[in-house]
Amino acid sequence: MKMAYLEWYKKDSKSKGKGYYDSYKIQSTTADIEIAKHKKFLTNYWKDLVEQAESKSQKESLFFRTMFLYGRTNYRRMVEPLDIAEFYRDGKNRDYKKQGRSPYYVLLEKWQKEDAAGKGKIKKQPVDRMTEDSCFWADVEEALFAVRLLKQKGSGGGGKSSEAKNRLVEFQRYVMEQIGNFAVDSEIFLGESSFMVWWKEFQGVAGIVGSGSSFQR
Repeated sequence: MKMAYLEWYKKDSKSKGKGYYDSYKIQSTTADIEIAKHKKFLTNYWKDLVEQAESKSQKESLFFRTMFLYGRTNYRRMVEPLDIAEFYRDGKNRDYKKQGRSPYYVLLEKWQKEDAAGKGKIKKQPVDRMTEDSCFWADVEEALFAVRLLKQKGSGGGGKSSEAKNRLVEFQRYVMEQIGNFAVDSEIFLGESSFMVWWKEFQGVAGIVGSGSSFQR
């Protein structure tokens, strides 16, 4: 029931042109605020399940992983973006993956990758889906920081500018890979999404980034 509410919220946010991640980050409606209660319930539920799985024998743990394969992957892809939104909400925090990510998300992702490797590569189709990388929005936020740093310092910002350029080249490569693999939800292209904010601001520094700036929508 809680996941169903989150799925409704995701669709409703998308219909309003803002998207799931940015709606929750901005918190401009009652629905944006209420979703936090459902998120908390689901987080506590899955944390308990993960702890139970880790405390069991290898055979029992494997049974858990198989039984809850779809649910735990769906949960991580639906809820972790909300944690990322909270982390970056005030504009002060940096590097969610190192400074803000809960270890149990890392474990859930590790299990998912191990399960996927065991089943082999499945050809994907261009359908409307949840973004597969639950840390996608953290990469968007860090790319936004990089763009704004280059806007401020230009190419003469020394090591920080060089680091920002490398981050943007890496981010473009990552985004093209995700799009090519049909691994992102079409909501990232909504006009008010943080991704499109990044894309628009990136146009002002593309010349500084140089030959690596090959991203095309």
